[in-house]
Amino acid sequence: MLFAAVALLVAITLVVIGSRPEQPSTAGAEQPAAQQAFLARIAQAQAAASDSSNALAQRDVLQSRDQDLAGMAEVASWIGVVRGVQSMQDKAAVSIEFGGVRIVAGVHLSYGLDTLIAPQNAALYNALLTLKPGDEVIFSGMFMRDNGALVEISYTDHGAVSAPEYLFSFANIEPR
Repeated sequence: MLFAAVALLVAITLVVIGSRPEQPSTAGAEQPAAQQAFLARIAQAQAAASDSSNALAQRDVLQSRDQDLAGMAEVASWIGVVRGVQSMQDKAAVSIEFGGVRIVAGVHLSYGLDTLIAPQNAALYNALLTLKPGDEVIFSGMFMRDNGALVEISYTDHGAVSAPEYLFSFANIEPR
């Protein structure tokens, strides 16, 4: 019985992994220079964090990265891939990924920040109604900041290094 359960779990896992949609390319020369610079700073911090002697030193690298990136807070016509569109608090939440970084329209209760997209923002809200995970998009907006640094919302420091997630206020999203 245990063998059958394990075999079934392995089969389901293989089907899920094998059925992932092919990811559109959003790398290299297609990206605006500011987006490439942003990703270069992320990569630099990832290398420095992996060389850190301990968790405190790694946290210092992350804080420095997010303060440096605050100078690039405004975004115009960057390229990304939709990872999810959901309803939250009668508004829209969306996550977009580019180069291993995820940006999210959401809520950060500790900082009192809310970037959810209200139906009253009709153009942006209606654009989200047609998007699905895997769609390549062009987006503009602004990274949220607190105390001079971008608001990074990963649950762990490991996530903040390997796949950072930032709270973002979208001004525009359109299919590419």
